Amino acid sequence: MLFTIHTSKLTCILFALSFFVSLNLSAKTINLQHVLDEALQKSESLESINKAIKALESEIRSRDVALSPILNADVFAYKDNRQEAFGMPFRDSISSGLDVSLTKPFSTGTTLSLSAGHDLLERDQLNPRQDAAEWEIKLSQSLWRNGFGRTTDYRRTAEQYELLSRRNSLEFEKNQILVNIESAYWDLILAEKELKLRETNIERSKSLVNWTERRRKQFAAESSDLLQVQSLLAQRRLSLLVVQNNLSGAQSSLRQYIPNLSFAQTQVDVADLNKNTSPVMPQRNESPLRLDAIAAIYRAQQAENESNQIYDTNRPLLDIYGSYGTTGVADRFNPAWEQAGRSDYKQEKIGIMFSMNLDGGLRKDQRSAAQFNYESLKVRADGLERASKISWIELLKNITQLKEQIKVSEELTKIQNNKVNAERRRFQQGRTTTLQMTTFEVEATESELTYYRLLVALKKAESLLRLYSYKEQPRESN
Repeated sequence: MLFTIHTSKLTCILFALSFFVSLNLSAKTINLQHVLDEALQKSESLESINKAIKALESEIRSRDVALSPILNADVFAYKDNRQEAFGMPFRDSISSGLDVSLTKPFSTGTTLSLSAGHDLLERDQLNPRQDAAEWEIKLSQSLWRNGFGRTTDYRRTAEQYELLSRRNSLEFEKNQILVNIESAYWDLILAEKELKLRETNIERSKSLVNWTERRRKQFAAESSDLLQVQSLLAQRRLSLLVVQNNLSGAQSSLRQYIPNLSFAQTQVDVADLNKNTSPVMPQRNESPLRLDAIAAIYRAQQAENESNQIYDTNRPLLDIYGSYGTTGVADRFNPAWEQAGRSDYKQEKIGIMFSMNLDGGLRKDQRSAAQFNYESLKVRADGLERASKISWIELLKNITQLKEQIKVSEELTKIQNNKVNAERRRFQQGRTTTLQMTTFEVEATESELTYYRLLVALKKAESLLRLYSYKEQPRESN
């Protein structure tokens, strides 16, 4: 019986241990990469931007629908009772037919069309049924408006710049969200580091208060000494409450971007803060630009090509064309098309077509509006490009200065910690005052917090590298 009881207790203990071990193994360590991965998977804002980018790419590709083949079909039946010329009898006929055409415009300003038709004429006994078949192929080439595809090239180039402009705007918005997420993450880490430090300081202050109380009872310390250390303890408890509130706020900020984010095991070491986790820009001869400036530059180039496109579409229409076709008439369907397949009844045609809009004032206003729009966007893009280059230099300078400050702050923190440890030993030996001891404690704490804050400031500065990139050339249209 006793053996059974011990066995059951041992089983419960082993089950509890296995439960806690499995719970610990299943908990994920919340580092920056994990937070960013969670954001890319769960953030509604980032998902919306990703879908907008896909929609944009599909939209730009669909613009070439103007060059897609066009199929027209017309099936008809009609009754014709019109009187023929010269006082002849009424036609009194019932007819039906089918007309089909296929037209394919090309990017070179060339248009190829193929048409075919069949008419069926049913009449009385004196005028029997007749089948008429005809087909024609026509080729035309633009010489002035959209001459050899010039307008199409302007349109396609403008669309590629539009794609780059709008995509960089969306990428800027997306990366700005990632910067905000990373900033909230580092605020969380700083709050956790400060919380741990404040809790440690409170324990030290409690020990200091207890030790001073014992010395005062032994008449080895004054009441003012006890009040001094009690004041330090109260200040540290107040600071702890503030930090706890900051920690809760940092967690809420992250949850605003990432739904259902768990905060288990978010503590990181100082060594982790010193790791370079932010993106590194590739080295090129030119300076990178902020994504919103790149978007503005591409938008101006888009407007330039749109202005050229409008200027070209306002030119007169001058097309050269040629066509070839045949006809066949018989009393049945098949014989009619057999005749249409021969060249006995062919038609050959070549010509030049000219057309122009006679209201030149409106066309001039169109061109002026497009040109002014381009110039306005160009000035804005130049200003953003200049500001972006300045901000890039300032960002690199800020990162360099923060790294130098961190080195000095790290050395200062070590000195302050060594100093407070030495002073604590002197205080326990009664060789220093309580005021000096508490002053050293405060200085050491602030020094360590400054070190952490500088590390976090560096991480936030490095995260801004996400907002910069290099310009790319639009791909050539096919």
